[in-house]
Amino acid sequence: NENSSSCNFAVYPNPSHGEFSIQFDHIVQSATLEIFNLLGEKIYEQKKSTQQKRTIQYDAPLGMYILKIKIAGREFTQKITNF
Repeated sequence: NENSSSCNFAVYPNPSHGEFSIQFDHIVQSATLEIFNLLGEKIYEQKKSTQQKRTIQYDAPLGMYILKIKIAGREFTQKITNF
């Protein structure tokens, strides 16, 4: 993933069963969270302010996905697996 010192985060558990948490190292005022399948199709989107921890639930077939987090004009990505 493309974490920098200005936005460190952890995604857990990974792999998961359609629910995971994102733990930021600080409170994030505004973030867009998106999940894409490997074909590039968006299957989940959430735009809102968040706390240091956010739990995400998504309904998707088993497989690998890309989590994209947009904060303050920057994008961070993380592979996630649903099993």
